[in-house]
Amino acid sequence: EMRANRETGEDDPQIRQDLERAKEQFDSQLAASDLNLRALWTRWDDALEANDEHAKGDATQQMTALLDRRRYISNLVRDVNEALGA
Repeated sequence: EMRANRETGEDDPQIRQDLERAKEQFDSQLAASDLNLRALWTRWDDALEANDEHAKGDATQQMTALLDRRRYISNLVRDVNEALGA
């Protein structure tokens, strides 16, 4: 809707506010995923030092899932930024 409004020269303050609020939530989710990723890297490092293949595999699996989610959220942030003209 924001893109369509911009093409017609209109601006809907409610849509802009909704998108800005969504962007804040997405940014917060990205920051949380970064913290979780750091924790998982620490778990992986600890498992490596302990030569614990099961723990390494578990950490790797969780990191992969988290990175997939992070990529999805990052794409949402990109799309919202584009819609806001940022």
